[in-house]
Amino acid sequence: MDISDQIDLLLEENAWVVDILPEQVPAERGSRYAMFDAYMDSPEMSEAFCVKLNSILTKLYCYHDLTVYLPAEETAMEQPQMTDITMAVRACLLGEEKRDAVTEFLVKGKKQAMIMLCRQDFYMTVFGADDDLLRLVRLLAASEGLYVRPAAI
Repeated sequence: MDISDQIDLLLEENAWVVDILPEQVPAERGSRYAMFDAYMDSPEMSEAFCVKLNSILTKLYCYHDLTVYLPAEETAMEQPQMTDITMAVRACLLGEEKRDAVTEFLVKGKKQAMIMLCRQDFYMTVFGADDDLLRLVRLLAASEGLYVRPAAI
């Protein structure tokens, strides 16, 4: 099974969001969220958020093998260097080229999982995590002042 087939299967699994907000903003607060979204889109806040996600992913790499997958280029880096992880996150979140707008990290543990970053989102999504991986992601997110919650369906 190739990597895109693995990703397709993982996208059907349970998903959790690692977010700067502890829960989804209610629809009636949409205008306030729009202001918050614009605030987060500033260069300073985008950079700060990028640093937090880099920290989570590089720490996670201490515990689990990762494969960095760049879907637009259809390239995968197995056993990446820390700088490869950092550069992939920065290109996705801060880069100017649309080809880097999505980056996926396959996590090899007892059960395979995936972490997805999308440029337009101020969160990352974890697909298919088992209890052990989810516990670790929660700890790492908390260390960066972020929250883990089920993804909205």
